[in-house]
Amino acid sequence: MTGILDLLPPAWRAFLWRHIFVWSTLYLLLILVLLVIFGQLAAEIREQESLVTIDQQIADQFYRSSTPLTDQFFSVFTLLGSGGVVILAVAGAVYLAWRRAWVHFWLWAIAIGGGEALNLLLKDVFTRARPVVDVPILVATGYSFPSGHAMMS
Repeated sequence: MTGILDLLPPAWRAFLWRHIFVWSTLYLLLILVLLVIFGQLAAEIREQESLVTIDQQIADQFYRSSTPLTDQFFSVFTLLGSGGVVILAVAGAVYLAWRRAWVHFWLWAIAIGGGEALNLLLKDVFTRARPVVDVPILVATGYSFPSGHAMMS
């Protein structure tokens, strides 16, 4: 039984394998670096160190400098991060199902569902309260870390 790569000339096969190996290695290294960065950030959040204080200071600065225009902008940005992402996720799934691209459909569904499940699990692990402001524009429920916007982007 021969694979599709066996149909290619040997020089092309070597070229493709080299590139697949190089790119796979680079992606793996990038993932490892990002995991280390996330681990450092998570450790700071878990230990309630200086990062939490900085987080509150940033929230206070946004609150002090807010205007109706910035309030509107961040309200729309927040809604896009929740409702907009859900609409795009469902539209992507419908498109893939319509094209009968079942492998891509299931990869899409696992990535979206798995990302959301991982986000909820990590929020329960870290139980990081949201920064507090006197008069919030939007009241967000649940924990703040990790960010659902960042996780799903």
